[in-house]
Amino acid sequence: MTAPGRVIDLGSDVLGPRPRHGITAAIAWLAGWSALVLAMAALVSAQKRIPFHYALASEAVNYYTLAALSLSVWIASGRMAERHWRWPRQAAAHVALGAVLVATWQAVYGFHLRSMMGARAFASLARDTWMFQLVNACVLYASVVAVTIAVQAARRARTNERRQHEMALLARDAELRALMAQLEPHFLLNTLTSTLGLLDESPGDARLMLERLAEWLKAAFDEVQEPEITLGRELDLISAYLGIQELRFGSRLQVSIDVPAELHHVAVPPFLLQPLVENAVEHAVARSSGPATIEIRAGSNNAGVRIEVVDSGPGFDRASAQTDRHGLSLTERRLQAFAANASLRVDRGRPAGCTVAITLPP
Repeated sequence: MTAPGRVIDLGSDVLGPRPRHGITAAIAWLAGWSALVLAMAALVSAQKRIPFHYALASEAVNYYTLAALSLSVWIASGRMAERHWRWPRQAAAHVALGAVLVATWQAVYGFHLRSMMGARAFASLARDTWMFQLVNACVLYASVVAVTIAVQAARRARTNERRQHEMALLARDAELRALMAQLEPHFLLNTLTSTLGLLDESPGDARLMLERLAEWLKAAFDEVQEPEITLGRELDLISAYLGIQELRFGSRLQVSIDVPAELHHVAVPPFLLQPLVENAVEHAVARSSGPATIEIRAGSNNAGVRIEVVDSGPGFDRASAQTDRHGLSLTERRLQAFAANASLRVDRGRPAGCTVAITLPP
């Protein structure tokens, strides 16, 4: 989630690697080929009983040439994927490219061997081993192609995952702002109307309501800029909100918050409980002339953390909650974007009462 006015740069983190990632990849690429050169030089030196530095020079020309040519494979493979070529077309292109690259590679390596061994010795060696060298070159080229395709596929998967993550954050941000757009005018209008009603009858209560409104607004503005907050901070916001509602409804509203201190550090999306508590006020208090209670409680077990908003009102069914302007569908979507295994459940009591339970995975 982004703070107001901040723009996410999708080009740096989502659409491609950052420059430092490119440097790291180049170092890893060079280190891998160098390790192969050293290993093959040691093997050739031991098998053919020639000085290591001669074998090292020969294998360096051999495999660094292949390494340089493999960059063409990387570029070509990437462009094929970008253009969504089908596998038969990609295979044909790699075969054609391989014929050119293997011929170039073997020509460079053959020129090096000829300059070291002399024309006659090189001709004898080539006549005896050309089939093996050709098969070996084709196998190595095929290995380069396979590794290239696998690495690029993994990078694309990571890129898609980052893009989906960014899109989820943007969607969650948009939904949170939509929630605030719904919440603030509705809540502020009721609060200011109640404050105006108290100015003549009870100026002290009117002043206290404005103070609590200021506390709520400060907590709300702090939360809206965060991708996640602690349950303790969310409870502070809810306490400020319910404090205003207690002044508004007087003795008709009884509030109870029972959340163990050890759960105050649990991470939750901002404004997770606000629409649930507002629903409880709407259905249990605003639509009733009698006393009502609202309880917020939480506990934990092996299944995770369970947070409940309970009211003593007549309750409501899930269908009406989905269509209510402060309904549960938006809260549920934000909750699932925050944690894939999280859940929200509505239990309507008989004959009255309603419990909205949120379960967060451990």
